[in-house]
Amino acid sequence: MAGRGVRAWLTMVLLLWAATAAAQDSAGEISIVGDGLRVNHERLSAIYTALHDIALGLAEETEGQLDTIQKIYSFVSAADRIGFHQWEMLALRDLVCPERREEFDRGRARGLQRAVRESRDAIDLLRLYDAFLRDDAVRRLTAEAIGLVEGNIYLFESLRGILHP
Repeated sequence: MAGRGVRAWLTMVLLLWAATAAAQDSAGEISIVGDGLRVNHERLSAIYTALHDIALGLAEETEGQLDTIQKIYSFVSAADRIGFHQWEMLALRDLVCPERREEFDRGRARGLQRAVRESRDAIDLLRLYDAFLRDDAVRRLTAEAIGLVEGNIYLFESLRGILHP
């Protein structure tokens, strides 16, 4: 259910982005991607905290569920760090002198390729461990996290196209 909400939100953001992209210069497009990465970072951080709190409440429960939830929140954290790093690197772009910006953008395009690959790996691991969950709240949070990471992948690929067409 939560995954559908995230997908609806992402669809709305992407439609807005697509509608304004033609009228925006690359700085405007980059700003939109940066805003999306920031929002996704904030939500993934909140999901990590919620999963961590659930795990603390399960300290007396079966070892398997606690271990599974701990693995899930570590993968959420890893995916969040990937997106956060890309957001940070995007902020640095404005500090690069114009003569070196094209070279910087080529390097960022390679970094974004790696971010896509690592994010897909995180999604695969989240889906793998989700199969072992019994807690519906954790399943909803995991589905939402997957949706956000999928959104990050779309943003990474869009940014790659902007920086290095």
